[in-house]
Amino acid sequence: MAAAARELAAHQRVHEVIELTSRRDRYIRANSHVRVRVEDRRFGGTARLVDDGREPDLAEAVKALSDAKYGWSDGLIVEIAPEK
Repeated sequence: MAAAARELAAHQRVHEVIELTSRRDRYIRANSHVRVRVEDRRFGGTARLVDDGREPDLAEAVKALSDAKYGWSDGLIVEIAPEK
């Protein structure tokens, strides 16, 4: 099992930092149902925007991982919970 799939199986959530100029935040606010692909696994889920002020520990952890992997984290955090 690849790393991203193991992460999904262990935590049941996927986090992504999206650019502030992206329209995806508007789409998520309008309709939180999403389809996701992680490596070769596809699933439906519910997306939400993480509020940095209300969830500072989560926001800090996700942004630190994004900085380490991609070299940036200046954006909005999206959390996706797979459908059960």
